[in-house]
Amino acid sequence: MNNLLNMVYQNAPDLPHEIFRLTNAGADPNVITQYGESPLRIALRNGRLDAIRVLLDAGADERQLGWSELHRLVAFGTIGQIKAQLQQHGGRDERDYWEHTPFLLAVSLGDQAKAAFLLAMGCQIEERGRCAKSALQYAAQQGNLNMLAWLLAAGHEIDAVDDFGGTALMEATECDQAAAVRFLLAQGANWRRENHIPQRAIHYARSKAVIEALHKTGESLSVLDGEQLGIFLSLERAAELQARKVEFQQAATREFGVSNAELTNHPFWLEMIRTGVNAWHARNHYEMRDFPKPVWCFDRFGRTVNRLPDGRVVVIAGEHEDYYDPDFCIYNDVVVFHPSSKIEIYSYPEGVFPPTDFHTATLVDDALYLIGNLGYANACQPVQTPVYRLDCKTMRIEQVKTKGDGPGWIYRHQAELKAGVILVTSGKQIINVQGAREYVDNDATWALDLRTLSWQKLADY
Repeated sequence: MNNLLNMVYQNAPDLPHEIFRLTNAGADPNVITQYGESPLRIALRNGRLDAIRVLLDAGADERQLGWSELHRLVAFGTIGQIKAQLQQHGGRDERDYWEHTPFLLAVSLGDQAKAAFLLAMGCQIEERGRCAKSALQYAAQQGNLNMLAWLLAAGHEIDAVDDFGGTALMEATECDQAAAVRFLLAQGANWRRENHIPQRAIHYARSKAVIEALHKTGESLSVLDGEQLGIFLSLERAAELQARKVEFQQAATREFGVSNAELTNHPFWLEMIRTGVNAWHARNHYEMRDFPKPVWCFDRFGRTVNRLPDGRVVVIAGEHEDYYDPDFCIYNDVVVFHPSSKIEIYSYPEGVFPPTDFHTATLVDDALYLIGNLGYANACQPVQTPVYRLDCKTMRIEQVKTKGDGPGWIYRHQAELKAGVILVTSGKQIINVQGAREYVDNDATWALDLRTLSWQKLADY
C-alpha cells in the first residue's frame, strides 16, 4: 500500500506531522485506490480536520471531499459565515462524499458550537450519514466525551442503530475509545444489544481497558476470542514457539489426568498458551505434520472464562477445530492464570470430568458450577443435564447430582445466579425423538436451586 495512504489509515495522533514529512518527500496527496479511497477521504472518514488541512496545503484536490460551500464553512469558517450561507442559500441537507450533512460533519470534526448552532437552525439530531451512521456514532468514533454528553442531553437515542445494527457503544469499542465506552455504559448503553451479524460490542474490543469496562458492566469473558483473551491476560505473544522438539514429543497431545486436579505444566503446553498459535502451526513448526493424534492446543471455542475475586482467571475446557479436522479435540482441563503471571494447567480423569464444551461456569462463593455440554456425540445423554462443581481453592471437580425437571442435555446457553438459584436460558437442547437425536432451541427458563440441588422449569421468573 502507498506509504501516505497507509499512514492516514493508521490515524496516529501525530498524523499531520507525518503527512507533512511524506508529502515534502514527494508523496502524492491525490493518490486514489481502485476503491475510490484517497488520503483526503480517509481523513474525512476519520474526522481528522488537522490532517485535512495539511493535505490541502500539500495540494490535495478538495473536490474529492464532495463538500458544498456550507460543508467548507463548517470545517473552516465561522458561525457568522455559516449563518449567512444558510440564510442566503440554505444547504442544511447537502451531503459530502461520506454523506455527512453539515450537522454531522460538525459532530464528526468535534465542533460542538457549530453543531449546536446548526441544530438551532433547523438541522435534526436524527440525521444519518452513510449506511445510516448516527451523530452519536460519529462522536463515539472520535472518543469525544463532551460531544457525546451534549448529543444525549439534546435527545439523541443512546442505542440508535445504523443499517448494520451497529450502535455508538460498538463504534467506540471498535475504535478503541475506552473513555467513551465507559461513558456510554455509565449512561445506560445496552451492551447486550447485537448487530446483524450477530455480535455484541465485546466482539470488537481490542484492548484490555475496553474489555475491562464491558466486563465490569456484566459482559461475560467467555465470549472473548483467542486474541482478545491474550490481550485481557496480558500474555506476551511471541512470534514462535520456544519449547524444544523433545518437549513437544513428550506432551504433544491431550492427556487425561490420573488424579483429581493433576498439575500438568508441560513446557510445550505452556508455550502453546503463551504464543496462542493453533495446532496446525505447531505441527509445522516441529515438522510433525503426520503426527497421528490431535496436537494439544489452547486456541479454543466453547470454553468458559471467569475472573475470581482474588484476581485469578480460570479457563475451562473447550474445543479446537471441527470434527473432521485431525486436530479436533474437546478438552477437559482447567487453566488458571494468576495475577503474578504464573500459569497452572490442571488435568482430570475422564471419569471425573469428561471432555466439555459450550457449557456455562457460574461463580458461587468459592466454586464454579459447570452446567451443560455439547461434547462428543457418543457421550450425549439427552435425559440428563451435566452439572459439575469446581472448587476454586483445591481445583478439584466433582459431579453434582441434581433432582427435578432439568433442561436435559443443553449447550450454548446462558446462566445467571440470582438469590441462590442458577437460571439457565436460551441455548440448544439435544432430545430423542423416536430413537433419533434432534437439536432444538431451548425456549424455557430453568432454575437450579443450589440449596436443594433441584431443577424447576419456570414459565416466567
